[in-house]
Amino acid sequence: ASWQSGMELTLSGERVRLAFDEQAGKPYVLEGKLFVQPGSRDEVSGRVKRYFHDTTRNRVVPLVAWWCRELGLTVGRIAIRDSHRVWASCSRKGNLNFSLRCAGLGDEDLSYLVLHELDHRVNFNHGSQFHAFLDRHMPDWRLRERHLSVMQPKCDVFGGR
Repeated sequence: ASWQSGMELTLSGERVRLAFDEQAGKPYVLEGKLFVQPGSRDEVSGRVKRYFHDTTRNRVVPLVAWWCRELGLTVGRIAIRDSHRVWASCSRKGNLNFSLRCAGLGDEDLSYLVLHELDHRVNFNHGSQFHAFLDRHMPDWRLRERHLSVMQPKCDVFGGR
């Protein structure tokens, strides 16, 4: 990414424009702009990545807790990673990993993603029981899953690996 003022990013399902603020201690969003302190390309990228990481954690952790209460499930640790190829994953031990790119997703997409990973706590595959679980708890999950593929390029501002 070139990290120029006016560059479009997606946060919480909404488009925002990158803006620079010499006084910005931490990045912040105001009136459709994500303000970060200026610097080299790598410095700005690092600041934006940290903001996406923190935003993802601040949104995912409460959603996981809510869904766990609803479903009577538990999880291990929740990690936010700089993963490019997958939105999220669940280990056999119940540890959840989410891409920092999840910061770009709207609430409904993010809620689906959390439910999808928690489904793996019950069904560790994508078989018929997995789909029945999603049907039971989020009947419109197929729509949300399709929307994730639309959101992928919009949320992938950090480039691939």
